[in-house]
Amino acid sequence: MTYTPYFVHGEDRPGRWLVTCDHASNLVPPFVNCGDLGLPREDMERHIAYDVGAYGLAQHLGQLLDSPVVASNFSRLVIDPNRGEDDPTLLMKLYDGTLIPANRNADAEETERRLTLCYRPYHEQLARFAALPHAVILSVHSFTRQLRGRDSMQASEFEINSIEDYVCFSYVRHMASLGKKGRKTAGRYEVRFNEDYVQVADVVECRDFVIQRTQ
Repeated sequence: MTYTPYFVHGEDRPGRWLVTCDHASNLVPPFVNCGDLGLPREDMERHIAYDVGAYGLAQHLGQLLDSPVVASNFSRLVIDPNRGEDDPTLLMKLYDGTLIPANRNADAEETERRLTLCYRPYHEQLARFAALPHAVILSVHSFTRQLRGRDSMQASEFEINSIEDYVCFSYVRHMASLGKKGRKTAGRYEVRFNEDYVQVADVVECRDFVIQRTQ
């Protein structure tokens, strides 16, 4: 069966929306280390490999909005379609504390191969649909409720590899002051600050804290 690095649903639907899902799948294509990144199944089922539940939601939204859906068909651990081609986090060798064995020795040539076979064909489809008149993009993602599979985490343990990581880190520190939705999220966690200051990922210095999931 021929591999295709993207899914398209409802190509001829008349709705104005373009529903996208960058991290729809945890699939490792056969041309990437024979379809195996060297991780146990439980890691490939985690949020590090794909956005759990996002693909199903994207398909349902496409039906409700009578609009096309474009989704990736490869794990973000193969290559991340939600990054620019020059982003240092495009092909991760360590993700959320987990070493990716098949990526460990991936060089510029291997990155280019994955760009050619996975990343660019997906983005070509996105560009094709986004060029339609009056297209409005609705991008679907999901987020993990746990921090590295644990119930608590210290400030110094956060990794900040992109602007998205920094935004999420800032949200964690200040979520109780971000209005109704922030307070709702904050109700599921307890953030305890102390007087010490720590350096986080060589990016920001802040008061040390521990975030603990309470629900």
